[in-house]
Amino acid sequence: MATKRGEETPLMVLARNGRGKVLYQAFADLWRMRYPIELGPDALERFHGHVVQYLGLDKLLGRTARIEISTDKEEYAIGDSVKIDARVLTKKDLNETTADHVTALVTDLNNESNQYKVDLTPVPGQKGNFRAPTPPCKVDGKFRVTLKDEDDDQQAHADFVVTIPQVEMDSPDMKKEVLDNIARSSVRGDSTSKAHMYFADQTGDLLKDIQQSQRPLEERKEKTLWDSPLLLILFTLMMGGEWLCRKRSDLL
Repeated sequence: MATKRGEETPLMVLARNGRGKVLYQAFADLWRMRYPIELGPDALERFHGHVVQYLGLDKLLGRTARIEISTDKEEYAIGDSVKIDARVLTKKDLNETTADHVTALVTDLNNESNQYKVDLTPVPGQKGNFRAPTPPCKVDGKFRVTLKDEDDDQQAHADFVVTIPQVEMDSPDMKKEVLDNIARSSVRGDSTSKAHMYFADQTGDLLKDIQQSQRPLEERKEKTLWDSPLLLILFTLMMGGEWLCRKRSDLL
C-alpha cells in the first residue's frame, strides 16, 4: 500500500488474495509483548494464535474453497431482517465472479419444510461480494442460510438464531410514574388505605407508613344456638320437669 508523504503509514494490513486472507505486518517488534506484566508472558503466543484462527476461520464456519457466506449477527429478534453477505470466486482461476446475482436458501432447522430463497445482488465497488436482507423474521428458532456451489456440488452455510424479543429489557431504567400508577391502582376504591412507591433509601418512610396504617383486627365469629351447653341443660331440666309433673298427676 503506497502512502503520500505526511500521511499515516499502516502498521498492519489485511487483504484478500484469491480464496484466502493475507495479513501484512510492517514491523518486527511484536516480541516485546512478552515483557509487559499486564499482558502476561504468553501474550505473543495468544496473539499469533488469534491471527491464525482468524485467517483460517472461513474453513471452520461451514465455508467452501470458493464460497463464503455470513450474517451480520448471530442472534435476531422476531421482526428483524437478517443481512446476508456472500463472496463467490470462479472455479477456473479463483477470481471474483461477475454474476449479476446469487441465490441463498434459508431453512428453519426445527422445521425443514419452512424454507425461502433470497437473491443476493453485487455490492458496489466490491468484486465478487453479494449482499441482501431477508424478509422480517416471523418465527423463533434456529435457522441456516446456505449458498450452493453448482460446479462442485458443495455448499457454504451460516447459522443464526431468532428469539422472542424481551421488550422489558429494551429500557431497563426505573419508571417512577408507572410504578406510582401501579401502586395506586392496587388499592380498592372504597378503601381508606394508601399505596406508594418507595426508593431504596426511603425504607424509614415505609416503616413509618406501615405503623400508621395499623388498625385493630376485627374478627366475627358465629355460634349456632344448638351448640350451647347451657341450652342443653335447660332443655333437659324442662323436659325432665314436665315428665315429673305428668307422672305425679297420673297423666302418663
